[in-house]
Amino acid sequence: MIKKIIPAVIMLVLLALGAYLVYVLQKDEDVAPDDSSALYGGVSEFGYPSAGYVITETSTGIKTCGYSVIDGTKAVTAAHCVDDATGMYLGKGIYTSTRSDDQQVTKAIQKEGWVREESRTDDFALLRFSNDGFFTSFADIKEPAVGCNYRVIAYGRTELPEDPPMLRKSAQLCISDINSKTFRLRGTGDSGICFGDSGSPIYEEGTNNLVGLVVSIVSEDDAKTNPCGFNNTAIAVRVDANMTLIDNEDTAVQNASDIVVAKEFSIVVANETIAEKLGVNNLTEKDILKIGLGGTVAGMIVVGAIALRDIIHGIRSDRRIRQKAGII
Repeated sequence: MIKKIIPAVIMLVLLALGAYLVYVLQKDEDVAPDDSSALYGGVSEFGYPSAGYVITETSTGIKTCGYSVIDGTKAVTAAHCVDDATGMYLGKGIYTSTRSDDQQVTKAIQKEGWVREESRTDDFALLRFSNDGFFTSFADIKEPAVGCNYRVIAYGRTELPEDPPMLRKSAQLCISDINSKTFRLRGTGDSGICFGDSGSPIYEEGTNNLVGLVVSIVSEDDAKTNPCGFNNTAIAVRVDANMTLIDNEDTAVQNASDIVVAKEFSIVVANETIAEKLGVNNLTEKDILKIGLGGTVAGMIVVGAIALRDIIHGIRSDRRIRQKAGII
């Protein structure tokens, strides 16, 4: 009897765990158009020196995104900022279109989940460049927490048509709905997210502590016609959820092949671990406890149901035997 019960219990526990993971991975997928993170509202920003803009050259023109530099040879941005790139350049401070003033990117590494499925939870890329002293300030990667003590640094479109393009601005934001790979953020009433500049870094207020990168705006109306606005909602990827790629780049890409090579610039796809694909590589102790409790409860329910069924079956069998023996 025990041998019959154990496989059923294991199967149902795995199904319960799988359902929970699917929920975690998919709950932030209902998002509006591709590019985001130019600011509505906010203020002109001259601080946060590890934040800058990246110019991406493509066969059809250029696009701009935000980034944060994390050490002398690495910066991070959104993976979709790398799509179709033939060259990339990192700028800092006030925007200028002069490439000679910028740092050239030599390699861009996209997450496998983005290249394979365009999953916003994997909309993260690592940028490599030569260490020639161009950058002197670097972000510290930290875990996000629910609250409003955060600021995003962005370049791009504003709410005022008369504003010059590519203003460097910042705005206070509130973080909520944190999961293993992403979180949501919302303006504080006098600010919001709009189109023009994905990859914008989010810092703890007044510090160089980096917690995320803006990747998309959440659609808050069925028609998805006007996702821009004050106090709207956006999705950010957690930088700390991508430490495997950041710390072990050589291991992550050793089996990957170049998909674009031009102007001494290459794009490669980082191989993800099973834990990263499942979204469990960055679970907190609280998340693990929830999964464990959920699996335990599911297992107990299954065991109880099977045991009750066997008890009822045994009582019925015993009654039939007694009836045949003429005992009752």
